[in-house]
Amino acid sequence: MGKNREVITDYYGTYRLPVNFIEINDQIVISKVIRKCGLEVGDIILTVGDKSIDELLDDRRKYISQSREDTASLFFLDLFRIEQKNTDVTVVRRGNTMNISSVGSQEDISFMIDTKSQELENGEIYYINAGLLKYGEIDKIMKKWWNTKGLIVDLRNYPSSSLTYELAKYLIPSEKIFATASAPNRAIPGEFYYIEPMISGKPQETNDEVYKGKVVILINEHTASQGEFATMSLRNADNSIVLGRPSAGPDGDIRIFMLPGKIKTAISGFGVFDPEKKPTQRVGLQPDIRLDPTIEGLMEGRDEYIERAVELIIDGI
Repeated sequence: MGKNREVITDYYGTYRLPVNFIEINDQIVISKVIRKCGLEVGDIILTVGDKSIDELLDDRRKYISQSREDTASLFFLDLFRIEQKNTDVTVVRRGNTMNISSVGSQEDISFMIDTKSQELENGEIYYINAGLLKYGEIDKIMKKWWNTKGLIVDLRNYPSSSLTYELAKYLIPSEKIFATASAPNRAIPGEFYYIEPMISGKPQETNDEVYKGKVVILINEHTASQGEFATMSLRNADNSIVLGRPSAGPDGDIRIFMLPGKIKTAISGFGVFDPEKKPTQRVGLQPDIRLDPTIEGLMEGRDEYIERAVELIIDGI
């Protein structure tokens, strides 16, 4: 809560700079302009209003929950909240420092990757945007693109359909543990125990073949919760590789409760671990190959994640 009991979002302002941003080399860089506001893709933010970007980051982190310092959806949504519609923003643009009179907006901000699922490389590769899938679409995709050289599974969006089990049955020849969880012992406060492990893959009673092509799984700091479970599940495929940046680390269920003063908050109801029982919460999943976008790539309108994934499949890495 903010001063006089306003919610945090109102406390920081009802306007937002209508942009997406990304952290590159400890700099906050504009990655997408949602509405014309004076800012451009590739701008490196130095100040917003009378605060430096470091002051803004420190200030927001005091009040906005985040699993790690470099991520969290609420943090990304609220970093550029402002009280007035117009504000001065100092940026570095193509090597030049300049002051921009930027225009805020009250529309919602989305960090969603909007590239549609589609064939690439003349049908040799199929790209799946997990955030745009419809119910039952995975079955249709796998039947139609079964003989492709590779699949790109983009989990930078929150999955709209569960891939954790639906896609795994086409990729993993038998059921395999991909995660385990711990739950609190209500009889003994402070004691926890492991519950039944989570398993995905082809059921043992079937003899169907699995997909033979390469599978590249894309993750970044927006990959969270169901997206992280899907990553852990699909990376069990023998021919899979995880590309990108560490995931957000807030996986697990949500338990909502009230604090004194009718303040509503939530925590994870159980702990989540990988098959080796290493924690994933507040840590995130680590990619097999790290990839950090570049300012040059952003300015050229390229998706360097998809480009690199195509290279890995074509080169057979």
